[in-house]
Amino acid sequence: MSVTLPNIVAVGYRVDRVSVKAVHVTGDALSRVADFLDRRQGIIEVRFKLLDGDSAVPFFLAYAERQGLRPDLGYVVRPDTEAADGTGLAPPNPIVSKLCSVLSRLSALSDFPSALFAEVALALRAAHGTAHAPLVGVRERGLATLKSEMATRFITENLVSEFDPKALADACGMTPRELSRAFRVTHGLSPLNWRRWQRIERAKGLLADTSWPLGDIAAACGFSGLVQFVRTFTSFEGISPLAWRRTVPVSAPADRPRAVPLRSAPCLPAAVARGCCPE
Repeated sequence: MSVTLPNIVAVGYRVDRVSVKAVHVTGDALSRVADFLDRRQGIIEVRFKLLDGDSAVPFFLAYAERQGLRPDLGYVVRPDTEAADGTGLAPPNPIVSKLCSVLSRLSALSDFPSALFAEVALALRAAHGTAHAPLVGVRERGLATLKSEMATRFITENLVSEFDPKALADACGMTPRELSRAFRVTHGLSPLNWRRWQRIERAKGLLADTSWPLGDIAAACGFSGLVQFVRTFTSFEGISPLAWRRTVPVSAPADRPRAVPLRSAPCLPAAVARGCCPE
């Protein structure tokens, strides 16, 4: 749905794909960007389900290839408050809705995480698509199925090791730059952030299936210590590891965890479902 911007949002973010950075855009600068995109029918309205802790303030995303180039797509992101009473749009896509929820939380942080915000915003663009909006330039290719499986398998098999982008690229027969760009097109996240998601997924499996203390789980998932694990998990899931464990139905804990299966690429990363933070 193409929309105009006046009286809808007061703050926006320019997201540069190549540099993977986001910057605030307000006032006259926001109006100029919005007017440019609106004249080209390049603005889409994106609704999301408001969760506890989310900001209800609408915001604008302007996507550009890189710094210095004009944006080619804009999203007006706002809570789906009207649809609740049946008078608004259809219920939002759950993946898109959760990504918007993450962005609303990140935008409210006092220390704005530019790179992380950009990663999630790019994942939102990949998940939502560009229906009803023209694009400038040629769409980049993602990974072939075999390459994607090789990359995700390499990452999950080396979760507790130091991240080595060159080793990952070598395993896939690509350069680090080629792999990073194609991986992001396919999965909506960089290899590093996809790895962070897998660490949290493994931690959730251990929290649910074992009675291991948090320190042991942190070590088993590759975190440098308990503090980093608790801080990262809380940012990802919105609650602490102990609080999350209490939400799991009570069952006899196992001495050894069951294997945590590899999540399929099209599913929404739980690491960005409610928020995330860098390592």
